[in-house]
Amino acid sequence: MRSKSPWPLSPAVTVYAAPARFPEVDQPAYAIYLIPSPAPELPACLACGTCCFSRLDTFVRVSGDDYARLAERADSLVRFDGNRAYMRMSDGHCSALVIDPHSEQFVCGVYATRPQLCRELARGSGACLAERDAKADRPLQARNRAKV
Repeated sequence: MRSKSPWPLSPAVTVYAAPARFPEVDQPAYAIYLIPSPAPELPACLACGTCCFSRLDTFVRVSGDDYARLAERADSLVRFDGNRAYMRMSDGHCSALVIDPHSEQFVCGVYATRPQLCRELARGSGACLAERDAKADRPLQARNRAKV
């Protein structure tokens, strides 16, 4: 029997309750099973772009190594807040993000030299899924604005 869980669980888990017999319990009992759900279908990163969106100016931290890797583009893409550096945000997304209205793709303009934080975000990871859950509408809105 499949039941709704009274506890907030990850969408990656399905809860099953099955009748069970426990000798020490002299009443009907159920065993609860947490079964991993199939992974949700994820779009390709170029079709998603959600991780590049934020309303925070301090969203993507840039280290000294990141700044050096960005080379001549660093001055136009990075802003400083005291002694901390961050990727500039433009229209609610990282300024390195290029939204192609014809192919409807989200392309990182500095992919080969992107900050370490971006390099570490793996497609389908918990962080990726959380980003999609919280901000999935933002790339769609930006793509619609780019079409105009």
